[in-house]
Amino acid sequence: MTQACLPVIFLLSCTPAPKVSPAFYHWQTDLAPTAYEADFYQKTKAEKLYAKFFDIDLQGGRPVPQAIINTADYRPLPDTEIIPVVFITNRTFKNSDAAQIEDLATKTLTKIQSLFAAIPKQKLTEIQFDCDWSQSTKNAYFTFLRSIEKQLPHPEMYLTATVRLHQIKYAESTGVPPVRRGTLMYYNTGNLRDPETENSILDNRTAALYLDNLSDYPKPLDLALPLFKWGVLFREGKMIRLLNNLQAEDLRDTLHYEQTDRHRFFVKENTWLSGHYVYQKDEIRLEGIDIERLQTAARTLAPLWQTDDFTLTFYHLDSAVVQQFRPENLLELQEVLRRGGDTDF
Repeated sequence: MTQACLPVIFLLSCTPAPKVSPAFYHWQTDLAPTAYEADFYQKTKAEKLYAKFFDIDLQGGRPVPQAIINTADYRPLPDTEIIPVVFITNRTFKNSDAAQIEDLATKTLTKIQSLFAAIPKQKLTEIQFDCDWSQSTKNAYFTFLRSIEKQLPHPEMYLTATVRLHQIKYAESTGVPPVRRGTLMYYNTGNLRDPETENSILDNRTAALYLDNLSDYPKPLDLALPLFKWGVLFREGKMIRLLNNLQAEDLRDTLHYEQTDRHRFFVKENTWLSGHYVYQKDEIRLEGIDIERLQTAARTLAPLWQTDDFTLTFYHLDSAVVQQFRPENLLELQEVLRRGGDTDF
C-alpha cells in the first residue's frame, strides 16, 4: 500500500485539518492589558487583538465618534497584530444620502489611521467594522464600506465585517457586506428583553435554527465566541439595563436580595448595585458562559464550517471575563473546531 491517499476509503484521513488561529476582542476604552490578561492571552497562543478604536453614533443628528480608544499606557503584547474595530450603530445609516456617507467614510478612515499611528511597531493591514445592519440600511452601510475600501492607501490592506446569525439565515434579503471576510458573531442569540429567556448570550438550540445556510454563505467566515457575563435588570416586567460582569457572589446579601431560582434574584430592599440604584421588587437574571456551552457551540459549527483557514476570536480580553476560564479550555475549543467537531483527542 502506498502513502498516497486512496479515494473514498482514506478521504477523511487525508483531508487536511483547517488552521484555527486564536484571537481576542478588546472592548475597553484604555488599551492597556493587565499582566494577568497578557499572560492569559499568550497561553491561548493568540496572535491577534481586535481592539475597538471607537463607536460611531448619532449626536444632534450627526454621526460622531464616541468612546475613543486611549493607547497611552499600551505595553506591546509579544508577536501580536493589533486590528482596529469600529462599532457603528444601525441608526447612523438611516436617512443618509450619498454625500454624507462619503464624508463619513473619509473621516472614519482618517480617524482610524491617526489613532493607529500612536501604537508602536504595528502595520495596519486589516480594519473591521461592527454594525448590525438591517434590510433598510444595507445599501447605505455597504456604500460606506466600498468608499472606505477605495480610500485604503495600500493594496495589501483589506476590510472585514461582523455578521450576525440572522444575516446568515436571511442573507438573500439582508445582503452580504462587500468585504474580504466576515466574522460570525455566535452570541446574543436569545431575546434579551423577554423575562422568560434563560440565557440570551448563547442559547445553542436557538442559534442552531439559523445555520441552514451557513455552508452556502458566499464569503469566507471567521468565528467569534463569547466569554462574558452580565445581569439583566427587570422592573415591572421590563428590561431596564445590563449590569456587566455581575455574578451570584455580588448578590449574596440576603438583606437586599433573595434567590428565586438558579439564575434569578429578587430585590428585597432598595440599594446600590454595580453603580446603579435598584428598587424593591426589581428582578435580576444572571447570564453567563461556561465551557460546556462553548463546546456545544463548537461541535455544532465545526461540521458546517467551509473555511479552511480561519480566526477564532473570543469576546473579550478582560480579567473579569476570562478569569472564569483556563487557557486550556480555549485551546480545547480550537481543537474541536480543527477536528470538525470530533472531541476524542
